[in-house]
Amino acid sequence: KLTSDKEDKYMLVTIQEGDTLWSISESYKTEHSLSNEKFVNKVSKINNVNPHNLQVGQQISIPVIKSTDGVKLAKEE
Repeated sequence: KLTSDKEDKYMLVTIQEGDTLWSISESYKTEHSLSNEKFVNKVSKINNVNPHNLQVGQQISIPVIKSTDGVKLAKEE
């Protein structure tokens, strides 16, 4: 599921057992252009979550790029 906020595009992801924002960044690295550190910082900020306290089943929005769909790149700030 893609949503839009200004020019950034986001995808909803459900936290699974063992997930961290870093591992999610790695799993979706072809879907965004951020470094793992910037991804973790951005996702923490936009979801207002503590990256060290994710809950299984929790849903978070992650920045994505879908160039084939014409969706713009999630920009580094």
